[in-house]
Amino acid sequence: MIFIAINPTSGGNKGKNLLAQFRREAPDIDVEFVIHNIFDGDLLSKISEINSCDLCIIAGGDGTIHHTINAFSGFPIPIFIIPLGTGNDLARELKISRSVGALSLREILALIKTAQLQPIQSWRFSFSNPIFKELLFCNYLSFGFDGAVIRSFHQIRERFTLLPKLFGRFGNRLAYAISTVFNMFKSEGKVTVKLEKEVTQRKLLNLFFANIRSVTGLGLSNHISDPSDELLEGLAIRSFYQYFPFLTGRFLYKCNPEIIEKKSEWSFELVKKTYVQIDGEPIGDLICGSCKIIRGPIVNFLTLKGRF
Repeated sequence: MIFIAINPTSGGNKGKNLLAQFRREAPDIDVEFVIHNIFDGDLLSKISEINSCDLCIIAGGDGTIHHTINAFSGFPIPIFIIPLGTGNDLARELKISRSVGALSLREILALIKTAQLQPIQSWRFSFSNPIFKELLFCNYLSFGFDGAVIRSFHQIRERFTLLPKLFGRFGNRLAYAISTVFNMFKSEGKVTVKLEKEVTQRKLLNLFFANIRSVTGLGLSNHISDPSDELLEGLAIRSFYQYFPFLTGRFLYKCNPEIIEKKSEWSFELVKKTYVQIDGEPIGDLICGSCKIIRGPIVNFLTLKGRF
């Protein structure tokens, strides 16, 4: 049995159309399916059905995957991603093309038969002030400019709902560009942090923890991150030119983020209030205080490794 979770709002109307398509095609395939619109009730209510399945197909973006693994504090069965979001960074890391979303359900199942299992180490982020619960992430976590941009990006999409509806992924990209320009000169788009055992504070544009290399749906965060290992890379970004690899996927001398260290556990203090984003999703409002990142459960994804 295969469990399919679809975010109908992803990619403009792509998720909604895919939901209707799969429900239309499923009865003609000799496989038992549970097809779930993620907005139709709590995903946890489907736990008995999920546990009886062999595979989960998630159609959506990085945010959809983030919310899914957090609903279960991991995930009990292997996951195949159909990328419908703006960045689709985890799908890029797993070598899954956006064009998968244009295939029929039967074609997707045939493609899955060629996939390989890719265990990914997730990470747990906790904060001293319990304004939110402990959160898992598979992609990245960052403080400062990225957090401010992601927060504004979601506000713009919620206010101007026609952008993604009319222009799909391009509309989301436009909203992201507007948010970036808007936050370039705001003081909240910076972070002052004191890392564990450091006496002095670091004043940064962005403090970035990269579990995967893919970022912004365009480029690379660094050249050493491995989502299957038990180490998490911490990156310091002091100037906008250090975002060059994020946008181009190329690394140039003095135009790259500084790799602080790679560790199995991180402890640090946000000295001044700043914004936070996790797997492309904003976390609440401005936060300040002690933070900790430790290893979470292994989540099993499927990778195509360039087959598609």
